[in-house]
Amino acid sequence: ATTLSTSAPVSCAVFSATLLAFAKKTGHYRTSYLITIVLIFMGMFPVMFFTAGGLFSGMPVYFALAVSFTVFMLETKLGLLISVAEIVEYVICGIVSIYRPNTVIAFESDEAAAFDIISGVVVCSMALGITLYLQTALYRSQQKKTEEALSEVSRQSQAKDLFLANMSHEIRTPIGMILGMSEMIDRTATDEQTLEYNAKITLFGRKLLSMIKDILDITRIRTGQSELVNSPYSLEEV
Repeated sequence: ATTLSTSAPVSCAVFSATLLAFAKKTGHYRTSYLITIVLIFMGMFPVMFFTAGGLFSGMPVYFALAVSFTVFMLETKLGLLISVAEIVEYVICGIVSIYRPNTVIAFESDEAAAFDIISGVVVCSMALGITLYLQTALYRSQQKKTEEALSEVSRQSQAKDLFLANMSHEIRTPIGMILGMSEMIDRTATDEQTLEYNAKITLFGRKLLSMIKDILDITRIRTGQSELVNSPYSLEEV
């Protein structure tokens, strides 16, 4: 039992480290968590329980680690459901070990059992500490990337607004020239057909100029260049 209690946790640790490296390389953290939970926590831990001392070993501490890890890492209803399944499985293992003691391979001495319990506490404490540290580091890294992405989006949005403002301002000049020449035509022309065409030019030119003014107003508001002016106005006209 001493050999099993020593080699099994080491094997689990190596397997978990491999999964962690895989997750870091591919970004499939949730998949790695599920594999760890199913294969190690719900597969290997019960086997280790019966082959390494049962209730009189460090395995109950590992069971607590497994449930804590599941709830902490999955953070969803699925995590709660799996943690409940783990608790049920571990309770069944404990009941079986009580009523069927012959299914448990006991330690050769009390010293070996005590050593296994102490090593279980140390290993689980280190595992929880490392897991919390890595999870916190991952969260901070993702938060930093999110902030950088938001900053880039904001910068691009400001650049777009400035471009629209400059473009709209520049377009006003030729439109103003078109409307000015249209007014000259309206003053000097005598042909009815020409005046009719010119009226349409003036109408749609003014509509286009109004749209450009709206764009300028929006870009001024978005870029913080707008100024509120207090003045009387007619509510009915507005």
